[in-house]
Amino acid sequence: MSALRYHQQCSVRLLAGQHADATLKDSFKLAQKCRGQWLACRTSLSSGSSQLFARATSRFVRPPSLVTAVEPWLSGSVPRAPRYVVQACSHTTFSSLYNQFSEYASSSFPTALGKANRPHNEHQAADNTLGGRASGGKHLVVLVNGLMGTRLNWTFFSKLLQQSSDSVSVHQSRSNELAKTFHGIDSAGERLADEINSLVESARRDGIHYSRISLVGHSLGGLIARYAAGCLFEERDSVGLIAGLKPAHFMTFSTPHLGSTAQVPFTGWLGVKDSMVASLAPLVVRRTGEQLFLRDNPVEPLLLKLSKDSPTSGPRYLSALRSFSQRTLYCNVDSDHIVGWHTSAIRPLDAEPPGPLSPSKRYPHIIWEEDAVAALPKQKESSNVQVMPKRVMPLTADMENDPSLRMYHEAMIRRLSDNVEWRRVHVSFKNTFIPVMAHNHIQVSRRAINMVGKDVVEHAVENLVKETSSRTRMCT
Repeated sequence: MSALRYHQQCSVRLLAGQHADATLKDSFKLAQKCRGQWLACRTSLSSGSSQLFARATSRFVRPPSLVTAVEPWLSGSVPRAPRYVVQACSHTTFSSLYNQFSEYASSSFPTALGKANRPHNEHQAADNTLGGRASGGKHLVVLVNGLMGTRLNWTFFSKLLQQSSDSVSVHQSRSNELAKTFHGIDSAGERLADEINSLVESARRDGIHYSRISLVGHSLGGLIARYAAGCLFEERDSVGLIAGLKPAHFMTFSTPHLGSTAQVPFTGWLGVKDSMVASLAPLVVRRTGEQLFLRDNPVEPLLLKLSKDSPTSGPRYLSALRSFSQRTLYCNVDSDHIVGWHTSAIRPLDAEPPGPLSPSKRYPHIIWEEDAVAALPKQKESSNVQVMPKRVMPLTADMENDPSLRMYHEAMIRRLSDNVEWRRVHVSFKNTFIPVMAHNHIQVSRRAINMVGKDVVEHAVENLVKETSSRTRMCT
């Protein structure tokens, strides 16, 4: 028995547990159906069939060693698929291949690959290979809740976004709700990545074509979205994709990107010692608390890993962030006793937050919009602008006693600021109803008590819709 054949038979045992619901007979039927679809698709393609065939098989056939066994049979050289090929490839593989071949047959790939109508840019080329041109594809926006949150926290945001654009498809994530957010950022991120993959594949089977994807997270949900983006990131023809879609917008609301070591939650509000909260956090919110306070790994905490690409073949978290067309941080300047301004804005502790800079009538709680490449403005005194005195965050007890925490903090700021451009929107609920709920106001978690943040949500929705409209015009 050859080594390849032995490896293929071993793969059957590894995959058997994942697809026990589909019988071998059903897999054979679907495999024959998939082969017939490709042969019909190949006859309708005037050129480029070999490139499309190789692209589909390399994408869906796992493990990659089975590609050489699948190709001769699908192309018609072998009349019937070997039994071990059908078993190892699984029901899901043939289902994905069938959907991809169906998309090839129903789209204008012959002209897209020809010289006459070659894509104008690399982003359009990537969109064309994903089952339809960008002008016909929907913009998928995934909303991720924070610690102990649920998808219901996005009800107002989701409704407003759906009403603003017909080309946007909103999905309120449900894979990490309530106590599931205690399992760790990595576990939650993997569940979110699986949820997005299943969502995209299900949409393809139903004939719904997504061309772009945006990730929006509130509080801990922003970190979960960053982890999931790294797991879903891949490059095709030098174009970065998330779950096979063009990354559009990455947006977070009051997310502790640098962890909770710089500002320990509730200490300023309740008047308790930060060392006490830092010690109790892992007991209350378990693994997630350890990761937020950088206590999960003494060598390299998870949040530090999230600020770089894996040196080997692991997730590329930094490249995933950079692949998005826009990245926006909504940060509470004051009154947020859960996530401080420095960690949500990815700023050093000696940075000066912006003061009340004459907010607009349309967005009264947004005091400053900082462009992606601009630095914080130097504030000048005037009759209409009240300058906020310089506020430097004191070091917490953990950071004073452990120099490695300060080193981690500085490394994350350097990596995320020097390698990624961020647009920052600074928000203040200081003079509003229940200002201590600023952490929930910024998302409008509950309409009854958080509607004061409606203008911030409208601002965010406008940015998402603007990204969708400009991207659609670019591709048409």
